[in-house]
Amino acid sequence: MPTRASIEFEDEMREVLPREANFVFPPNMVSRIVDIGGIPKSFDFVSSDGEYIGDAKYYSMRANGGIPHGKLATITEYVWLLEKTTAEYKFIVFGLDIRVPNYWLNRYGKLTKVAFYFYDEAGLKRLH
Repeated sequence: MPTRASIEFEDEMREVLPREANFVFPPNMVSRIVDIGGIPKSFDFVSSDGEYIGDAKYYSMRANGGIPHGKLATITEYVWLLEKTTAEYKFIVFGLDIRVPNYWLNRYGKLTKVAFYFYDEAGLKRLH
């Protein structure tokens, strides 16, 4: 279940991504269903023409500083699903703790072309 903070992060990214990454999404866009080989999947960001598809993740490391294995598995799931779409540009934008996407990228980044971004008070930064 998404937390209030993660929902607020998604809403903020709907304003930030068009401004800082030149991604264009329909006005008042909310999650949209994409057909992936006959299987419907909802993504947070889908351009009108379907050429840009992405998702937002607001993740942190575990309270004890440990690796959040469940969250890493979810990232892997979304990368795999994004790769199965026909979109030209596929991405995930992260917030809260940059260590989470960096950890995933250090382990698996060579295996994907899905773009990873991180957003904080310094702005939007492409990681991969």
